[in-house]
Amino acid sequence: MTKFRYAILCASLFVGSWGQANGLYTVTNTKGTHAIRGFGSSISGASNNLLVSQAVATHFMVTTPARAAVGSPFFFTVTPLDQFNNTANGYSGTVDFTSTDSAATLPANSTIFSGGQSFFATLRTTGNQIITVTDTLNTGITGTSNAVAVSFAATDLAIGKSIFAPVKGTGLPANYGITVNNLGPAQATAVTVIDVLPAGTTLVSATPSQGTCSGTTTVTCDLGTVINGGSPTIVLVVTLPTTPGPVSNTATVSSSNPDPNPANNSSTVTINVISAASIPALSPFVILLLAVELSLIAAMRIEK
Repeated sequence: MTKFRYAILCASLFVGSWGQANGLYTVTNTKGTHAIRGFGSSISGASNNLLVSQAVATHFMVTTPARAAVGSPFFFTVTPLDQFNNTANGYSGTVDFTSTDSAATLPANSTIFSGGQSFFATLRTTGNQIITVTDTLNTGITGTSNAVAVSFAATDLAIGKSIFAPVKGTGLPANYGITVNNLGPAQATAVTVIDVLPAGTTLVSATPSQGTCSGTTTVTCDLGTVINGGSPTIVLVVTLPTTPGPVSNTATVSSSNPDPNPANNSSTVTINVISAASIPALSPFVILLLAVELSLIAAMRIEK
């Protein structure tokens, strides 16, 4: 805020006399070109233009988007302002960056000049987060962004389950194949597959292509992060019940990301378990013939 005195001179064309009025003009918070105007009952006048410039920088304006996805970089701008919130184009200084998100990726110390700069930041913790910018030499020159609402980006996970033999005998092992597909558009975080084994079945093994599996009656596989287009698999081996009948098994998938299509988040397959005694056994003669036939096929392939 700057004050200066001015005087208005007026002349009468009729009497050839001059008059003067004095005043005090205050320049407050608007930079640009200004003029002082005087008005009387029948006369008026205006001063030459006054160029009002900004004062020195006193704080920063940090402009960020209102929302951001976890792990996705975004632009934000830092603008030095004077005490009246005019852009301080004459500012030049080095600033550092901090955030309420301790896992954030922020720019290294940078020099701001010519009215402001744009930068990249990546936030990784959900919730409302802010970014603070501070001059490294004059810590009184600082600024804080509005809250950025950080959440996981939506992505479509689908799960499929298959069985290698739809008919099996009681008490025999059965192999299930489970595939999780990330249909996009974003990567999925903390992907989990849960498979509750049917009554009477016993877990033999659960082997994922990534992550780990745990549990016996309820198998939980933590697959971690699945990129857009990724398709991790799980091989689940169980021992079937000793009682004949259909055995249905369902696997479900979830993640930290919102899923716009939950209809494909589960998959069920059914095995028709029959009595092992009803499965016809091969006679020793038939087994011998099969062995001879396989040997001939192998010999022909070797000759080729």
